[in-house]
Amino acid sequence: MNISDKIEKIRLEPEHIRLRYVWGAVSISMFFIVIIWIFSMSSLFQNKDKGLDEKTQQDLNGVAEKIKTIKKDLPSIGDINNGQSETNTTNGNVGTQERAPLPYQPASESETPQAENYKDLQAQ
Repeated sequence: MNISDKIEKIRLEPEHIRLRYVWGAVSISMFFIVIIWIFSMSSLFQNKDKGLDEKTQQDLNGVAEKIKTIKKDLPSIGDINNGQSETNTTNGNVGTQERAPLPYQPASESETPQAENYKDLQAQ
């Protein structure tokens, strides 16, 4: 029997029969996935005792060096904050930092969702 003939035969079956085929296929697939997962976990635990090989260790050391270089080159968040904000002494608290308020920009009608439906409410 050809696979396409079997698929056509299954398509002609009632829905509860097709669901049996679906759950059977899911069960078989999950069985193989779980078996592969179990074997991979067992090999993971066996390799844990052996430690990392040289290439992996070199790769990890290279990544650690790159991270250190990036951290050194990037400014800290405190430096960024101090460069953008100004010290405000008018409110009585010396040394407090405030940011300038952002100007309000209302959305245009094309950007407002359902703007056409609310035109009558805005006119009142």
